[in-house]
Amino acid sequence: MNEGRAGQEIIMTGNRLHIDETAKKRIEAAEACLIGRFSEIDAVARENQLKVLEAFQHCGVSARHFSGTTGYGYGDDGRDVLDALFARVFGSEDALVRAHFVSGTHAISACLFALLLPGDTLVSGTGRPYDTLNKVIGHEGAVPRSRPR
Repeated sequence: MNEGRAGQEIIMTGNRLHIDETAKKRIEAAEACLIGRFSEIDAVARENQLKVLEAFQHCGVSARHFSGTTGYGYGDDGRDVLDALFARVFGSEDALVRAHFVSGTHAISACLFALLLPGDTLVSGTGRPYDTLNKVIGHEGAVPRSRPR
């Protein structure tokens, strides 16, 4: 027996959660069948962790990169390093990492709004854009944007 908080006794048994022995044996058998797969997953996780640590070292991430900023974030070294870090980890040319993008459609929409003006023509080289972009590109009752002055 162990002493709990405020002097309460906690009775320790071999099956504290009262799990049925048959269920326990089935769980153990399933885990034994999956041990090889679990090892593969662990190996991938270790490799990815090393890749991320290498990227942190390569990009020179330090405590100063986690400091908050004020204003518009121009010249925000932390933001720039985070972008470079993600690009390195994922093997891309560049990256844009922001907590304010809530979905892929949101990120694509932000790019299209930055590049296209009302009345411009969007050409898709791979077929129809995602259906979630229909309103953004002017289909399905989209509200037209006004041209900047």
